[in-house]
Amino acid sequence: MANHRIDLSQSTLPTIDAKLLYITEAEYDTDWHSTPHIHPFAELFCITKGKGSFWIEDTLYEVNEDDIILINPNVNHTEMAIDKKPFSYIALGVGGINFLSFNDNNFAIVNYQEYKHEILYYLKSIVIEGNNKEPHYQEIANKLLEILLINMLRRSKDLGLEQVEDSHLSLQCAVVKQYIDRNFHQDITLE
Repeated sequence: MANHRIDLSQSTLPTIDAKLLYITEAEYDTDWHSTPHIHPFAELFCITKGKGSFWIEDTLYEVNEDDIILINPNVNHTEMAIDKKPFSYIALGVGGINFLSFNDNNFAIVNYQEYKHEILYYLKSIVIEGNNKEPHYQEIANKLLEILLINMLRRSKDLGLEQVEDSHLSLQCAVVKQYIDRNFHQDITLE
């Protein structure tokens, strides 16, 4: 019998301390009410069927099957159908992280069609864990989220993550904070 051993080197990836807050599997149809809103945590949406649009900070973006929409905490957004045609998505609420490298935006729309089988495997596994609620499903779903995020980092050179503390800002405070973060890259002094 042949034996092939693979030794693993130490990873350079910092620990990802993300917390899965909720899982949503949704089909958008005519009874959906699109209301702009913010969350004090990040959201990850994966379009699994059809196409629709996302309104993010006063701009409308078309999204298609296999697109992943990454939205940082406290970003005003909503999802909606195009011409009332249905589309489906899986959404994850994720605490403790910010997505990075968005060209000074607090969101990104990335197409993972080439890696669809990998991304959907982890997303659907998270949904199954949430639906079945077997013992320790929360821990398994969180570990699957970590694997999903690492896989996305591997597949996208423009994506990064940073650990953040969860905050609970009002919409007005979130808008002011985003403006300051976007427009003032140096420390503000009284001089």
